[in-house]
Amino acid sequence: MHSPPTGHHALRNLSFTGGAALLLLLAEINGAALRLTALDGVSTNAQFGLLVAGIGLVTYGLDGFRWPALTRREWLAAGALTALALVIRAWAVDSSIRALVDELNFTRAIQTAWSDPNVKLLVPFSDITAFPFLFPYWQSWAVDIFGRNFVGLRAVSVLLGALTVPALYLLARTLFDRPAALAAGVLLAALPPHINFSRIGINNIADPLFGTLALAYLARGIQHGRRGDYALGGALLGLTQYFYEGGRLLFPLLVTAWVVAVLLISRRLPEAEGVPVSQEWRGLRSADGRRGLLVFALAAGLVALPVYYTLAARGASAAERLNTELVMPTASYWPQIFTPDGLRQHLEEHLLAAFRVYFDQPDTTLFYAGNTALLLPALVPAFVLGVLHALRRWRQPGWLLLLLWVAAASLGNSFLLDSRQSPRYVVVLPALALLAAVGLHHTLRWLVRVRWLALALLGTVVAGLAVYQVNYYFNDHLPAYNRYFRAVLDYRDGQDAVLRGLAYPPGTRLHIISRRPLPEDYITGLLAFMTDSLQVDFFYSDTISVETFQHLTVGADHIFFVEPDDVDVIVLLHERFFLRPPAYSPYGLLLSEQFALYEAPYVPGLSEQRLMREG
Repeated sequence: MHSPPTGHHALRNLSFTGGAALLLLLAEINGAALRLTALDGVSTNAQFGLLVAGIGLVTYGLDGFRWPALTRREWLAAGALTALALVIRAWAVDSSIRALVDELNFTRAIQTAWSDPNVKLLVPFSDITAFPFLFPYWQSWAVDIFGRNFVGLRAVSVLLGALTVPALYLLARTLFDRPAALAAGVLLAALPPHINFSRIGINNIADPLFGTLALAYLARGIQHGRRGDYALGGALLGLTQYFYEGGRLLFPLLVTAWVVAVLLISRRLPEAEGVPVSQEWRGLRSADGRRGLLVFALAAGLVALPVYYTLAARGASAAERLNTELVMPTASYWPQIFTPDGLRQHLEEHLLAAFRVYFDQPDTTLFYAGNTALLLPALVPAFVLGVLHALRRWRQPGWLLLLLWVAAASLGNSFLLDSRQSPRYVVVLPALALLAAVGLHHTLRWLVRVRWLALALLGTVVAGLAVYQVNYYFNDHLPAYNRYFRAVLDYRDGQDAVLRGLAYPPGTRLHIISRRPLPEDYITGLLAFMTDSLQVDFFYSDTISVETFQHLTVGADHIFFVEPDDVDVIVLLHERFFLRPPAYSPYGLLLSEQFALYEAPYVPGLSEQRLMREG
């Protein structure tokens, strides 16, 4: 690393100091530890500006912002991969899953952004989703562009998920070679669980993007000795602290374990070791390497500082969700694992299950669900080949990273109450795709000695796997998911009901009449996100009476959602309203899953007479 000219050096120092000051100012605006009333009214837009400017100035001050040294052909390949991933993730995103998938708190946060222009950007936006406000703030922008619908809600996830594909290409190109990078990008673009989480409006999908980029730039910094790569990698690692707790916990530990392991391994490499990557990584032990790691850590710490300053000043936990019994086993559980039966049970139900999610253990949540593990059967052999090659070459940093990445994610999840839940594995999905890609690439290169033929076979197999996965996701997984989603809930789809109600004019009264309790918070929350001009109320069919209808608004159109076989309620509605023939959901729901829609238009004079008559 060469020292820049004096004037340039002074400008870098000024930039770094100014950026650090802006990040500290942002931290105080959100944490309010000093109780500075002048900072109370800083707008969310201004806070975001401070965040962007602070990160930019700190990174520039540490000599950051170097474009990857890719050829024109490689830039085109990365662009094509991004376009492919974007099309797959955006396709029918508004109609394929027509229900909130744990997105309720995000819709509420978006509405908060609409109503409060000064909301704190880094304060957790709910007790359950105890994450900074940054992601729903971005979603509020998307809703302004695309409207109050599922496209607006999920557009940020679509974009971040698509961008993870070129991020993985960069990481794979840095650690391996161009064919492996292309194969990894295609496989991730088509990986069903990654597609799925790119189409849900929750922040889990942000973690692998920033984590993968952080690893890529750290690797480039170590290989090429460029301080700017270290700086940008550190800033990206700091950004992993702004989203879901999976990335917040995994990536700093993964980076630390990787660097320490490489330092220990490179110390023992024989001088004649003929592994080019490992030879390049010897620079990590040099003075420039140590300074680069210091730059990386400094950038990461400064970018992450506002989040932890805010949490500390407000007395909040850095990992709030780990403090709940819904996530972590109770304290009484841990002493049991020191008994033979307890240890066996822990190994089978927690540790082993945390690895089986890749092969034969379906998701236990409604986020991904389905009948398959995270990897489809056709992709499992490629993944296993990748693991075998990695175990054989574990002293090389790229292979070592992949082993550590998968092991760290699974071991970390094995400590949770249910180690099979898919949202906690989103952070490892790029590693799964890359392991499968390098497994195929190196196996074919070993089997087929003719390079062009091996590459042609690799392209054919990867393309076939991509088509197979995308076809599975849209034609098998999504229909089965929608069936399973409603079967597990065991009540009719009230969210579908209010979505159908959106077709009616403002002021129309919506009523859902059900035999069993419904998740009213999700149904009303979805409607409130979609529109301000409609409201819905709920009735149990066994409590419906003449008096119930006499309390409804007179002079308005009414829409009743009724179970299709609830004859008594339907007869009573016909007695009290002028009903049009029933309508049913056009979105492929079974009759047993939906409500029949009865429209009762207001007929001046006659409606009042029928509605208010006695008996």
